[in-house]
Amino acid sequence: MAGAYPDACKIVAQLGPAAERRTAEVILEESSRMPIQARWPLQAAWQCFRRDAVLRVGLALALAAGTPATVYAAHGFALHGDLKYPADFTHFDYVNPDAPIGGTLTLANPDRRTSFDKFNPFTLKGTAAPGLNALMFESLLISSADETASSYGLLADDVTVAPDELSVVFHIRPEARFSNGDPVLASDVKYSYDMLMSKASSPGYRSMCTDVKSVVVTGERSVRFEFKQRNRELPLIVGSLPVFSKKWTQTVPFEKLTFEEPVTSGPYIIDRYDAGRGIIFRRDSKYWGSKLAVRRGTFNFERVVYRLYKDETAKLEAFKAGEFDAIVEYRAKNWAKSYQGTRFNKGELIKTEFPHRNGAGHAGLRHEYAQADLQGRAGQAGADPRAGFRMAQPAAFLWCLQAPG
Repeated sequence: MAGAYPDACKIVAQLGPAAERRTAEVILEESSRMPIQARWPLQAAWQCFRRDAVLRVGLALALAAGTPATVYAAHGFALHGDLKYPADFTHFDYVNPDAPIGGTLTLANPDRRTSFDKFNPFTLKGTAAPGLNALMFESLLISSADETASSYGLLADDVTVAPDELSVVFHIRPEARFSNGDPVLASDVKYSYDMLMSKASSPGYRSMCTDVKSVVVTGERSVRFEFKQRNRELPLIVGSLPVFSKKWTQTVPFEKLTFEEPVTSGPYIIDRYDAGRGIIFRRDSKYWGSKLAVRRGTFNFERVVYRLYKDETAKLEAFKAGEFDAIVEYRAKNWAKSYQGTRFNKGELIKTEFPHRNGAGHAGLRHEYAQADLQGRAGQAGADPRAGFRMAQPAAFLWCLQAPG
């Protein structure tokens, strides 16, 4: 999809041979209300003329020829501008499509969790094992790392947005399979959505989908999300929701799942685990999507291991001892003083920075004084009563105002 408000040349009606004249008129009316994106009046006038002409000619040809056309359909969805990658792209530019496959990647706690007691990452009760979302669960769309708010088909091979932007239809790839060999169907998408919207799941999913009115299975591999109002992000939001098989909850209700292995479509399955201490994921040799353009060059390790440590000190010492492969450090004190020693000097452990321009949380020092203390200081000879206000100002105010270089 080329943007939130499509070019008129890309809008034609999805009409079959027996389409009625009234259907065409409704589509023309809906499309005519779509906003024009233009900077100058003459440019806007030309867009209006071109849109009306293309719509009417396209509808007439579709009706006369009896051939169905598409309504704003594409292999992906871009919130801003056009998609970077065409429909026939072979891989993302930032991956190595010929990367070797094999080996083991060992990681530590990715966050504050120090143990786990379930394999269901969506329910509120309990703590899920790390790595489940990224390695096992897939969605209809997957975002690209070198674009802003653009996603491409993963489980879906086609995204169709209605002219009024109040619904989106996803067509699921015929080759998409769960780890048990079952095909991924539209009914699985709806079932997953219903479970995520239930009270057993994290309220974050319900918050994300506040503007979703309903989910309708329109075919074995076709599902439509209907919206309460226009929201340019909704196709991306619903396209990013995880999809899993109904058979995962065949014997145990969704809210009571613990160590029942998820039936998912992702590139990894659970090899083994030590409850609360660690888990090993193994690359699924039968993974259905290994040849997809959006998957080439990714998930190359044969095994991914997570080891959980009880505190940050134990994790740091374990890294120095070579128990896992990589660690991200956020604390300046540790970065300056803790990553030293013989193994660093020999090059067995490498300390390095990866510059980026991504958004990041603020880190810094802030001085705070009690009100009474400030008043006492103000009473001293030569003290400035505005000292408290000045202390609250950013130390690097001018630097903060500079545009990125």
